[in-house]
Amino acid sequence: HLQEWLTAASVAVDVVNCGIGGERTDMALTRLERDIIAKNPAIVLIMYGTNDSAIDAGKDGPRLTREAYEENLTKIVRILRESGTKPVLMTSIPLCSSFVYMKRDPYRQQGPNHKLIHYVRTVRLVAQREHVPLIDNFAAWAELALMGTDLNALTTDGCHPNPEGHLVLARTIYPTLAGLLDADIALPSQVGVLQRHKT
Repeated sequence: HLQEWLTAASVAVDVVNCGIGGERTDMALTRLERDIIAKNPAIVLIMYGTNDSAIDAGKDGPRLTREAYEENLTKIVRILRESGTKPVLMTSIPLCSSFVYMKRDPYRQQGPNHKLIHYVRTVRLVAQREHVPLIDNFAAWAELALMGTDLNALTTDGCHPNPEGHLVLARTIYPTLAGLLDADIALPSQVGVLQRHKT
């Protein structure tokens, strides 16, 4: 979607997805040079937190502590910046009621986002401290929920976005990305399919 819309806005850009499912910030650091910096990108969108904050069955705490997550996220930002790349931080999307972890504690007792929300706050904090742009997907999806959208319908499993969810993500990302590329931040007029998400 981003490639299509930016092209329609007369921006010559290649949008490359380097994400890996299930990855945490500590894992990202091990491949940052090889998989990201080696491509000499102008801008890198960074979204971690869901896997870092996850509490596996039989465990008392998250896979990575919030402190380790903050340290890793800060390193990623600084390494990218030092390489000449502009980093952009993004918050994770909320976990929904259909997420499989909701079948067990502590998610069943405290809700799907009881741990993730602290990592979302950490992203916001790091973005402010490091003076990098922030795309707040968590807030955008929360606003949709307040307006009556069933967030489960935007995911495949209460966690991962489906095609409709990816459309919402792209819509949220576009204004910031277009602005960084000196393009009009308004979506191209032919992107009428987005209207369906308005209530």
